[in-house]
Amino acid sequence: MAKKEKSVAITVAVIGAIAAIIAAIASPLAQNWLEKSSAEEINLQPVTEYFPLFSGTSRTYTVTGKTFADVVDGEIPPVNSTYTETVVMVTSGTNEDIHIYKVEQTGGIIYDLDCTGFETRTAPAEKWYVTDPSRVYVACTQDELGEIIDELMYQTRAPGYPHPNYDEITPILEFPLEVENIWPAFPGQALLEDSVSYARYVEEKLDYSVPAGQFTSCYRIVVYTSSGTSIRYFCDGIGPVAMEYHHYGSPVDFRVELKEFSSPNFP
Repeated sequence: MAKKEKSVAITVAVIGAIAAIIAAIASPLAQNWLEKSSAEEINLQPVTEYFPLFSGTSRTYTVTGKTFADVVDGEIPPVNSTYTETVVMVTSGTNEDIHIYKVEQTGGIIYDLDCTGFETRTAPAEKWYVTDPSRVYVACTQDELGEIIDELMYQTRAPGYPHPNYDEITPILEFPLEVENIWPAFPGQALLEDSVSYARYVEEKLDYSVPAGQFTSCYRIVVYTSSGTSIRYFCDGIGPVAMEYHHYGSPVDFRVELKEFSSPNFP
């Protein structure tokens, strides 16, 4: 699938009630930024060429695995499920380099590496992607969304803009992707010398097949820790096509694969 060669200007449908909820949980500074959002055309930054997040973009995933949360009479039954993520709102504010994408998750049991940890959650659910020109962040709650907005506003404002009193935020993706790129995976966790542990590490570039199709220019992004390994397969122009989590010494083990993909602004 060919990448778009330029940023795409799209018409943004901003849902007033949702924007009001987001503004209510952010700081007064972030509230001001959100209140100035509009439904006019905004220019999405280059990350959308790698990871389409246009309003209406939909990804359906299959989930297989096991988790301690599902123990029944001492047994851990397998998880077999399908769920869909749909971008339902795209908004920007006075800083046009920062965008928020609200995602609704529908279907069955959800495992997505971003918000579920060792366990799963059941649809319906929601989360938010927040992007600047080169990074993608994930918020699993409205409180987390407010913290990310505050931090990114602090980073992009003039000197003297107050620093929010939160833990450091860490992106799930940094662009452009290149093999051996590395960045922190956890707030407050510095990169280790001569080690890729406890970091997001672009381990390999490869072709990759899932039920949705065969894709080129894919990247295997791993996080190694003492308790387990998480893996995300990310393909140019599509986004996350597969996710895995393997816990050491326990049955917690998941595989998530992209089954269907559609986006109004991509072929």
